[in-house]
Amino acid sequence: MTALFPWPDKVYEEYELVRETDDEQILIDIAKNHPFSDAREIAIRKIKDESVLKYVAKNDSKEFVRIEAEMRLKKLGYV
Repeated sequence: MTALFPWPDKVYEEYELVRETDDEQILIDIAKNHPFSDAREIAIRKIKDESVLKYVAKNDSKEFVRIEAEMRLKKLGYV
């Protein structure tokens, strides 16, 4: 990418990072803020924090990401 538009590089780096990391804080940040819904979905599958999962289940813009968060809550026994 060019220096004029550095944000796409950061977005793609985070997209790759979500597949490789188990760091809860990085996953939480990606689940709440990443522009790609599939990256958010991957992060949700790894997160164990109940409050973050509830937040995403209630507030994400994509229905399937909200459903994924709800399913994760049920799988972890929070609901």
